[in-house]
Amino acid sequence: MKLLVTPTVQKLDLAEWNDSFKGQSLHVWVDPPRALLEERKSYSQMYWDFLKSNAVPEGQAEMQEQAKSRQEREEAFLKDWNPMKWAFFARLWSQGPQETHWELAELIELDQSNPRLLQWMIARSNEMLDNYRGAEKKA
Repeated sequence: MKLLVTPTVQKLDLAEWNDSFKGQSLHVWVDPPRALLEERKSYSQMYWDFLKSNAVPEGQAEMQEQAKSRQEREEAFLKDWNPMKWAFFARLWSQGPQETHWELAELIELDQSNPRLLQWMIARSNEMLDNYRGAEKKA
């Protein structure tokens, strides 16, 4: 007999964000395969590398022109980086029932309409993923 392994999906109650979402939840895949976790690690490392390469040395005041240049570099970086991150979460949030699946275009739209909600969803999903993996290591 073959072993049928299905994704472990946990619900994130969106009412934690705002009561107006009562009864709605995000289905978070908390045991994705190693390749997907490596993708998460890779985009996170890209972000930290970018931050380090654009850090201002301590004790040096930035001139207005330098600040503008840094902001332009950051905007260009995030324009490419955010969709990569969102594509990861679209997959993570698309393992539950079909009607709960997310598309990258929907996340781009959510970022335009309610970026704080999207940031919260990502942060809480990361917590759930890390908590599940932490509990898995203890077992």
